[in-house]
Amino acid sequence: SGISPVLPSPSAQHFSGRRPLGQILVETGAVTAGDIEIARAEQRARGGRGGELLVLSGTIGEDELVKALSVQSGLPSLSTRELLLVDPPAELLARFPREAAESRLVLPVRASDDGENIDLAVIDPYDARAVLEVKIMLGGSNVTRFVASRATLREVIRSWYRDVDDALDDTTSRLADTAPDEETLPERPIVLIADSDASVAAALAESLKAEGCELVTASDGKRAREILRERKPSVLLIEAALPGIDGYNVLLEYRANGHTGAV
Repeated sequence: SGISPVLPSPSAQHFSGRRPLGQILVETGAVTAGDIEIARAEQRARGGRGGELLVLSGTIGEDELVKALSVQSGLPSLSTRELLLVDPPAELLARFPREAAESRLVLPVRASDDGENIDLAVIDPYDARAVLEVKIMLGGSNVTRFVASRATLREVIRSWYRDVDDALDDTTSRLADTAPDEETLPERPIVLIADSDASVAAALAESLKAEGCELVTASDGKRAREILRERKPSVLLIEAALPGIDGYNVLLEYRANGHTGAV
């Protein structure tokens, strides 16, 4: 497939002191110094990223931008053909929602046998948030990035998730054929209340006692995540700024594992 073996994620120092993207594009003959000056003027007027402005203006193609980003970051690049030669990692895609892949244009490509090392195709090799989300959703400790174009990722996302959706539809159909006539519901829904202020959590729990729910509280994001994995609550009341792991990332894991309860 042209993809190198899974390697440890580059350190933050790997990206420090990087050369300007415009300089790399000039050195490779993709643009002239004048093209860069025009793009900088447009960037000052409109904002945005210089490389993307050069693509939008038709000065360079997406493939040229990917090559320059690969040189700048020291990370390998992947073409559409190389990615489509890889078997879609169904298990990874099932745990990484299509919405996350499309909104951030990141795509898990494969994982090592122990799940600790994950290959990730990205359009932005410096997007630390995307790497963090992948680690939270998929549980890996090391992420190796590959640079790909926007068009490549969109095409591969459509192709891979279509295969996953078809497989899920088949599974759902089989389960429906074998499902019992009456659905068994849990006797008491579990409600997770996570707040860094214990008095707030206690007050919420007290107000919900009359609802007949099983109430579980946590004061930090790590404990909230443990409860999610152990108890699988159906309702979450979560503070956004939880210490340790914030409420946003707790919610990401909740959704990534297929839960659809109220939040």
